[in-house]
Amino acid sequence: MKGMSKTDIIQKCGNFKSIRYIEGGSVCVWAATGYVISLVFDTNDNVVKVGSETSA
Repeated sequence: MKGMSKTDIIQKCGNFKSIRYIEGGSVCVWAATGYVISLVFDTNDNVVKVGSETSA
């Protein structure tokens, strides 16, 4: 996922559930039944890293 754009991820996974703006970018959270992932994006909206990932 690193380097993927927010637009690419939204096209494949749907819109995120929440967004938080941080210094140097943003953190977006996607959630589905039994699964939650947060991705950290830079100011160009490219994935820097997976913030957290939880599955049931």
